[in-house]
Amino acid sequence: MNIKINKPLLESQQIQQSNPSQEINTDLEEIVMKNKSKQFNFDCGVVMAHIKVPLNSRFGLKWHFDNSKSIESFIESIRSFINVTGNDLTENDITMLTKQYTKQVSKP
Repeated sequence: MNIKINKPLLESQQIQQSNPSQEINTDLEEIVMKNKSKQFNFDCGVVMAHIKVPLNSRFGLKWHFDNSKSIESFIESIRSFINVTGNDLTENDITMLTKQYTKQVSKP
């Protein structure tokens, strides 16, 4: 009986150890939601993690940057993410995203 109680606990520990990035992403997402300085705000009200936040999920601009080969594909990737919410990018959003992309490309 004691084995059945411990088994799920051990399995959950193994899952956390085998995928520590998931825990890190969850923590980063929480930090982004609590800190406006870590947020990139779109005109429609949608918020994503700023490009400086190393979030390895579609919620972060850094993920879209890392998975894009050009400014056009970067913007289209984000557009498709935002479209899921029923919103679209404005010209202002595109201008701000272009600035973020350009700054990230010019980093050493």
